Amino acid sequence: MNISTRIAFRYIFTKKNINFISIITFISIVGITVGVAALIVVMSIFNGFRQISESQILAFDPHIRLIPKKSLSTDDLSQLKKKLKLYPKLKYIRQL
Repeated sequence: MNISTRIAFRYIFTKKNINFISIITFISIVGITVGVAALIVVMSIFNGFRQISESQILAFDPHIRLIPKKSLSTDDLSQLKKKLKLYPKLKYIRQL
């Protein structure tokens, strides 16, 4: 057992029944534990909300919108979709 662990156990578990230092130590350990647990829970919840909100925003308003100058036929649209699907980083293609 190294020196820091031995000092920690000496202050946490005293030979007396109730010691003021061990009460303060217990309260601080519980406080830190609750704080870290709350931080982990809140960060995981916000991370989930971020993913949901990004997918909703991108589905509603895309980064890029292609608007033709003249009306396209269905064959032209299908050829354009095939060409766009060749890009691996392109996530969604939707016709309005």
